[in-house]
Amino acid sequence: MPGFEELSVLADRLLQAGNDIQATDRAVRQKGTEDFYAVQDEIRAELSQICESRDSSKGLETLKQSLALSSTYKSLCDRIKNAENSNILNLLIKDANVEIDVYAQRSKHLNKLIEQRKELIGAAGENLGQLLSDLKEPETKTEEVDF
Repeated sequence: MPGFEELSVLADRLLQAGNDIQATDRAVRQKGTEDFYAVQDEIRAELSQICESRDSSKGLETLKQSLALSSTYKSLCDRIKNAENSNILNLLIKDANVEIDVYAQRSKHLNKLIEQRKELIGAAGENLGQLLSDLKEPETKTEEVDF
């Protein structure tokens, strides 16, 4: 498919990494796991590049956000599930704590926005649309002047 040639190559590499992960030899499995995460990052970068080269739209922005959030989360979950020793797990715990902090900040921001909006709607007496309309287009009264 035009525009997705590199993505096709990356998908083939991802399949090969998946096959390597299923190997009986531990070294091949380890290399397959490393390749899997590396290719996953390359796919994410390629998709981001594809998105940036296309016209911007709401759907495209949603796709970008979804790719960033879900792939980071899924990647971290997979790496935690496949951690083979405590050193690797401890490094992943640090990464997980960063993600937890990011989500906590986003959650606080969303809650703050919700509370501000509730307060604004409450102050407007449930007629927020009319209030905003009045603020954007105030009534102009012209009075005749007697000179």
